Amino acid sequence: MSTAEAVRHSQVGPVIVMGVSGSGKSLIGGAISARFGVPFIEGDRLHPDTNVAKMPSGVPLTDDDRWPWLDRVGEYLRATAAVGGAPWRHARH
Repeated sequence: MSTAEAVRHSQVGPVIVMGVSGSGKSLIGGAISARFGVPFIEGDRLHPDTNVAKMPSGVPLTDDDRWPWLDRVGEYLRATAAVGGAPWRHARH
């Protein structure tokens, strides 16, 4: 069994790729998804509408802006763990 197959068949938790805008997070996340056959979710999809409106206009997010997003990331990870990781296996967001 190759290393990729061993990882694919194990109970490894989600991989979180973080970095500044334009650093290649989506590229790396997509490559990990394709390589190991696991779903990928773009973290920006978890931002509240108020943050999404700020991002393209170049208005930097504050820590107060980020807390609701971090709460949503945590909720998604908890929901995933609670159902045995099923959301990660079912859909690429």
